[in-house]
Amino acid sequence: ELELYSPRTIIIQIGIVDCAPRKLSQREKEFVIAIPVDLLSRAVNHVMTRVRSRSRQRAYVPKDRYQENLKGFLKRASNESVENVVIVKILTAGDDYTQKNPTVGEAIRDYNAVIDDIDDTFEFVTALRPLSDDGEAEREVVDEHTIDDGYHLNRKGHERLFERLRAVL
Repeated sequence: ELELYSPRTIIIQIGIVDCAPRKLSQREKEFVIAIPVDLLSRAVNHVMTRVRSRSRQRAYVPKDRYQENLKGFLKRASNESVENVVIVKILTAGDDYTQKNPTVGEAIRDYNAVIDDIDDTFEFVTALRPLSDDGEAEREVVDEHTIDDGYHLNRKGHERLFERLRAVL
């Protein structure tokens, strides 16, 4: 739809679903969901998640493809004369989320580094952390700005992100 609407400004916020270390790959998860009997599907899922640990190898979007996807979109945006793209970086993992997924912090840093590289490559791109300019400062406030899962922003988090976006636009 980029070419259809030709926007002047675009805000992109993607990443945690792409980079989070998983116990099941996307294909394995789809297979389990496709098992016709709900009870059997839940049993297979239960066994698989108890036997396996989370792995960055099972992230839904490998880091190199994540980078290719963003660069491809931004090249199209450049061709459409988009003036400003703000990429909201992946929220720093706080204590709540790190307890659930101990290796997620490293994955987030790696995928955010991709965004930083893209910010350096494209003049019209600005990378923005959701809650603070500094990763450590963001980590200190993340749990109070997210719902119980530790990574989706709550009302206070969305308000803070909105103010940060308004400041750069």
